[in-house]
Amino acid sequence: MKSWVLCMALGGFMVGASTISMVQNITLGVHFVCDTSLVKARQEKKHTTLLEEYLRIFLHAVEEESRFEKTEYEFGVKTLDPTFTLGMFQIWVQSNKKFKDDDVVFLLTSMQIDDHVGRGISKSGYSYFGEICSLGVGLVRDSGVIFDGVIHMARQIGHML
Repeated sequence: MKSWVLCMALGGFMVGASTISMVQNITLGVHFVCDTSLVKARQEKKHTTLLEEYLRIFLHAVEEESRFEKTEYEFGVKTLDPTFTLGMFQIWVQSNKKFKDDDVVFLLTSMQIDDHVGRGISKSGYSYFGEICSLGVGLVRDSGVIFDGVIHMARQIGHML
């Protein structure tokens, strides 16, 4: 509960006002899943920070991505299809009991994201709009080294609202 009292002197009169507002606390449970490309990128750069420190809960399901990621090679570069991957990832997340208490589950990848279906609103993050009231899923590109995916993750959470 927040309350405040405003007192002002107006020509010798004291005026008082009081307001009480009830603010509901809402907590958002966000869970992260990282794929093997993120782990490999960190190893190649010989990153000294432990993966657990960098990702904390991101490490929860490494190597599970083969169940839902669709990749292609274009001009020698491995790319991720966000439309197919996000759909399969959502099915995998909804059938996995590990995520029953979460509101949002993100797949972190260091692969280039290439959308062949849509206009590709963001090359670094994808999610479904308006999913926050149910178990939402998102896909975010992160190098695994300098937290460069954080802004894209925040944007995707905004899209879910």
